[in-house]
Amino acid sequence: MNQAKTLNELWSEGAAFLEDWGLEDARWECRLLLSKLLGLDGVNFLLGLHRPVSDPPTDRLHELLERRKQGEPLQYLIGTVNFMGFEFEVTPDVFIPRPETEILVESLIGRVRLKARDDVSTAIHVLDIGSGCGNIGLSVARLVPQVTVTMMDVSRGAIEVAKRNAVRLGVSQRTHFVEQDVRRGVPLNEGPFDYVVSNPPYIRRNEIPRLMPEVRREPRMALDGGDDGLDFYRVIIERTLPSLNTGGCLAGEIGWGQARAVVKLLALTKGFYRIEVIKDYNGIERVVIAHKI
Repeated sequence: MNQAKTLNELWSEGAAFLEDWGLEDARWECRLLLSKLLGLDGVNFLLGLHRPVSDPPTDRLHELLERRKQGEPLQYLIGTVNFMGFEFEVTPDVFIPRPETEILVESLIGRVRLKARDDVSTAIHVLDIGSGCGNIGLSVARLVPQVTVTMMDVSRGAIEVAKRNAVRLGVSQRTHFVEQDVRRGVPLNEGPFDYVVSNPPYIRRNEIPRLMPEVRREPRMALDGGDDGLDFYRVIIERTLPSLNTGGCLAGEIGWGQARAVVKLLALTKGFYRIEVIKDYNGIERVVIAHKI
């Protein structure tokens, strides 16, 4: 009878498999996969390193490692991602939240909290366009109790994931869901809004084939910004301006080198003033915020 392997042995073998493939963070990724399979948090994982695993998930682990080797994103394999300190469910139906998008949420939260402080009795309405798993809008609702948020996405699969995340974060009572393409406009019965926020598709179409293989596994509709990467900025600016309250804000994440073009689009509408560009922690222009006249 073969002696059961310890958790540390399973970890080392899995990490070696990924290292042979050339993955830099192989040991860390294998730990996350094993933690998921065995239902262990960080402390219990480390405490159990030298204990035999009585029912080792060898086949299941091998399957996940093979899928990772084929370029499937780690977050889809684990099923969750941390964003703004909260755990969000993710599936192949949604774009995977990136850490840099936290700059967008932090920038918006600061303004929302000021409004909440100045008028504590009034609900604050936020529209999240292309909401995906809900990481942006639901984070805002979770951090500011006065916020009600409308989550709008063209994908039914994404809407279903966002609904589960709203329950997970305890904000489902303050969340509305709209399955609609923003190119059809914003439902009038959902507005008006104090804030509109979006992390739209902004990758130039001809650049998509050159993206990393695992990024190309994410929904193409969440990546493709058209020939110049600006298609959805044009639509969002045009479609949401009538739905914004006077003095309200439109906030969006932008791609590298797009700040000047997006600011120009906003300025040409003559409906916005005080257009701000905010850099991320690497000094890259990451967020544009515009106030409605």
